[in-house]
Amino acid sequence: MFEGIPKYEIIELVYEGSIGKVYKAKSTETGDIVAVKQMNEEILKDEGERLKREAEFLKKVDSEYFIKVIESIFTPKYSFIVLEWCEGEDLERVLEKNEIKGEKYTVEETVEIISQVCEGLKHLHSEAKLIHRDIKPANLMLRKGRIKILDLGISKDNRLARITATNQALGTLYYMPPEQISTGKTSFKSDVFSLGATWYHLIKGVPPFKGKSFMETYQKARECKYKPLLLNAKYAKVIHLIEKMMEYNVDDRYDIDRVILEIKKIKIELEMEVPEDNKEERNILVKNDYLMLWYILAFVLVGVLVYLLFF
Repeated sequence: MFEGIPKYEIIELVYEGSIGKVYKAKSTETGDIVAVKQMNEEILKDEGERLKREAEFLKKVDSEYFIKVIESIFTPKYSFIVLEWCEGEDLERVLEKNEIKGEKYTVEETVEIISQVCEGLKHLHSEAKLIHRDIKPANLMLRKGRIKILDLGISKDNRLARITATNQALGTLYYMPPEQISTGKTSFKSDVFSLGATWYHLIKGVPPFKGKSFMETYQKARECKYKPLLLNAKYAKVIHLIEKMMEYNVDDRYDIDRVILEIKKIKIELEMEVPEDNKEERNILVKNDYLMLWYILAFVLVGVLVYLLFF
């Protein structure tokens, strides 16, 4: 059992990193298997108050796309966050296996994965008012075809609008937006950029900013320089959307609602399955597309008539 929280019995240590340790454990009250994240003492000295506030906000994130926070325990001696246990494989491991086997995701498969992540981020941004700040393949778990967004341990409450105590740009360089690298500042659109970079990786098989050295990678990421995706012409809208998600200038970058709208259009064009609750919205989108086509045809016809009459 954990010293200080006897209602959880340790099964095994599953992860140890700079932020702390993660254990697989069992509740002695319910028998449920859970994940218990024990915070590093050094992290608590610098970030203890932020983590406490964060844990409270994360309890409000009630979405099928996130690991549920069961409870948080902060005392002078012990600090734990208890989460639901979820078996699965993160996308980083999947990509590594695909590279070994010489395989890649189909574009359609990546559209479905990114679509699910978007729904999770929309909930995080609009309901919990949190920025994840570290969207990347390693923080996306695939379980029975469904995505779970992991590691909200460095997510940021937008209402508090503060940088970490050490002023460090948190996250992973391969997927980090340029404003986060340069200033450490983030916004909801920072998550959109990281998701676009992740989508790029899923399609191409390599991250957009991978260099031969740390400094080369850093420079590419800071300047947002990457090789363009080359795909079949029918995926032109996918390429365009990824580019808009990865715009260098934040003001030019799509927000999560616009990304969701564009993905729905892409799914219709690629004849992918649309959930039942989106059928009515799909019909509206199709109708709008037809109206736009008629407007264009009418404009062309008027132009032809004017030309024939006056020239």
